[in-house]
Amino acid sequence: MPVTPIQKRAIEQYYKDLAAYQEKHVTHETAVRSAFQNLLAAFAQSANWVLIPEQTLANGKRPDGTLRDSFNLPRGYWEAKDTRDDLPTEIRKRISCWRGYHRSVWPIAWAIARPWNG
Repeated sequence: MPVTPIQKRAIEQYYKDLAAYQEKHVTHETAVRSAFQNLLAAFAQSANWVLIPEQTLANGKRPDGTLRDSFNLPRGYWEAKDTRDDLPTEIRKRISCWRGYHRSVWPIAWAIARPWNG
C-alpha cells in the first residue's frame, strides 16, 4: 500500500519529534509515546479507524490506545514501551492481560521507542 501525503507528513513529524527528544536526552515512555500516538492516529485515519487514547475496557484494562473501526469494533490495542523495557517480557505480560478476549482483538500495535541507541 503506498504512503499517502498525510502519512508521509506524519512520518516526517514523528522523526522530528524524536530528534527533539533525543536532543534533550529524553527516552522515557510517557514522553516519546506522544510522537508515536500522533503517527498511529494518522495511519488509523487512512483505514477509517480511530485511535482512542487511554480507553478503559470492559475488563478494567486501559491500554495506551485502542483502535476502533467505523462500526466501533476494536481492531487493536497499542502499548508504548521505552528503550529500557525488555520487549519479549513486556509482550508476554500484555498478552496475559488479554486472555479471554478473542484473538482478533489482541494487541496488534506495539510502539517501540528505539529509533536511536538510547
